[in-house]
Amino acid sequence: RTARRAADLAMAEALPACAATASCSSATSPHGGGLAHAALVLCVFLDLEATGLFVPHAEIIEVAAVARTLGTDGLWRAVGRDFRMLVRPSKKIPRRITSLTGIDSARVMAEGGEFGTVMYAWTHWLRSMELQAAAAESWVVGHNLSKYDLPLLLSQDERCRRGGGCLHLPMPFEGLSRLAGFVDTLCLSHRLAASGSFFPPSHKLLAPLRRWTAAGSRTHCAWRRRRPRGVVRAAALQRGFRQCAARRPRGPHGCLR
Repeated sequence: RTARRAADLAMAEALPACAATASCSSATSPHGGGLAHAALVLCVFLDLEATGLFVPHAEIIEVAAVARTLGTDGLWRAVGRDFRMLVRPSKKIPRRITSLTGIDSARVMAEGGEFGTVMYAWTHWLRSMELQAAAAESWVVGHNLSKYDLPLLLSQDERCRRGGGCLHLPMPFEGLSRLAGFVDTLCLSHRLAASGSFFPPSHKLLAPLRRWTAAGSRTHCAWRRRRPRGVVRAAALQRGFRQCAARRPRGPHGCLR
């Protein structure tokens, strides 16, 4: 567990450097291969909601993810059920966060669970997705994953362990025994724009999505009316990312680590 946590922290430190120095036209895994190769790949698209943007003090209020496999035929396929759970913070959720996410304190107290409980369910879900997918390797994908979602998850996990409430809690990604690395789609968006591949109005999650795929407007509608916001954002990650993955990145460096 200590070794796995050290790997997680090293990954969190490596991704920002990647975003600053690497080209999104190239990508490799820690095992020496690229994401686009002749083996089935599992991608877990993760999105977190929290009480604020300052990682050391922010608390997660929602964990949402979807699992997809990228086959040797180049097609994406859904795996199992989407994951979504609310997390009870120690303090009241600010109004500005409620207006942005639609999640308020009353709802979290009624439907949410403690951080440790949610992490147990998260680990079980990851393990079941990997078993169902039977993929050669697994990747975790997120928008601004390197500078927000991943540091936030690791920070809250550390705070929980330090407080003594999560001493026996699995590591955040312990459910993925074939974890090959992490992908930051914000990094990909910036690098594709720099290469002249496209010019989105902004690099927010749904802005590049509308440029990458015609499903942008439908996703926005689903986000507001039909499906939970976190799940729709996670699904949107997959739609945008598949456009970049289709470019078959090559080379020794990239936005994947």
